[in-house]
Amino acid sequence: MSNVSFYVGVDLGNQKHAICVLDPQRRLVKSTFVANDERLLDVVMAAIGTAAPAGVHVALEDRNNVVVDALLARGFAVFTANPKQVDRFRDRETVAGAKDDRRDASVLANALATDERFFQRVAVQSEFEVELGSLAATLNELDEDHRRIANRLRAVVLRFFPALLSLCPGTDEKWFWALLLLLGDADAAKAVQQTDIVKLLKMHRKQVVKVEHVAAIVGARHLATGPGVKEACRNHVAILVKQLLAVEEQRAHATAARDAVLERLMAAEPDSTPSDVAILRSMPGVGPKTVTSLVCECLPLLKSGDLERVRALSGVAPVTKQSGKGRRVTMRYACNPRLRFALFHVATNAIRSAGRLKDKYAKLREKGHNHARALRAVADLVLHILRAMLKDRTTYYVNDVAPVVAATA
Repeated sequence: MSNVSFYVGVDLGNQKHAICVLDPQRRLVKSTFVANDERLLDVVMAAIGTAAPAGVHVALEDRNNVVVDALLARGFAVFTANPKQVDRFRDRETVAGAKDDRRDASVLANALATDERFFQRVAVQSEFEVELGSLAATLNELDEDHRRIANRLRAVVLRFFPALLSLCPGTDEKWFWALLLLLGDADAAKAVQQTDIVKLLKMHRKQVVKVEHVAAIVGARHLATGPGVKEACRNHVAILVKQLLAVEEQRAHATAARDAVLERLMAAEPDSTPSDVAILRSMPGVGPKTVTSLVCECLPLLKSGDLERVRALSGVAPVTKQSGKGRRVTMRYACNPRLRFALFHVATNAIRSAGRLKDKYAKLREKGHNHARALRAVADLVLHILRAMLKDRTTYYVNDVAPVVAATA
């Protein structure tokens, strides 16, 4: 017999939420709309009566919502599902395609009662874990802003001084931004002294770029631009460079804050056993950025031993397409991109240093597997090792001598 006393489906909205409460036999107990405030908890508590919140399973689509935090604080068991999966559940009740909030809440409650394996239980996070997740999201947004502004800067440089792009094709380095401000446009660049370029490169410690190369590009003959283009582009470059410097400063501040949170999370437990972050961090190839992705995206699943879900979530598990004509194994594209990139970097760095993982990669390559296929197998082995380390509360050891703490990204 199941110990679940009620199933609750909540379809979230901006102003009000649709709630559906079912008993263990999936009979309707309550279906209503509730304003986006504390009355939602009052309605749920009134519907379940004297039942303990721990035995009430609540289904939603979005984890990052104040409703989830309020339900967890009251002791409810909260589950989330991919919205695309919920669409499939909705087709079991109707194929009309009409959007109805009350039906969506009913779909969530019924699906949780019949197919809980498709839902992921939301774990209660500590204060530091919540802060780490927020900082990780902030850093991802800043990285996107940095790429977006750098691409806009490249378009402007291509408009009035395209020869400079041979020095920095991505226009995403500080020394190049300073060079753009120093040179101005193609005509004004010819008046810049070579000593100024030398000072600029020394200031930014850019030894790869040769002064002679920069001077040759600056002194070459360039196509003339139209009237007003030079002044407009100079102003545009100055604005974009200021934006990039601001993003760089914010990213450095967020990175320092993230590293400080990781240091607090790496502190040992009261019984002197290593913490979860310390265990993950000891894995070869795992650095601050990748351990942040692992903690925020899959740590509860790794600790519970649900490797199949982690393999699918990270894209390690391939997709099999099979019919009467043949069978084909392809890469899984429907996965968490942050977790995929994290495991990619872990596996790429691990095969350079860790003996067992390096041997695994070499054997697969000898069998004829390509680089991508062999790397996915190494990432799969990494997940199994991480699961074993978290289960046994031990760090990664090389030759049973000493733990290794990687310093990679």
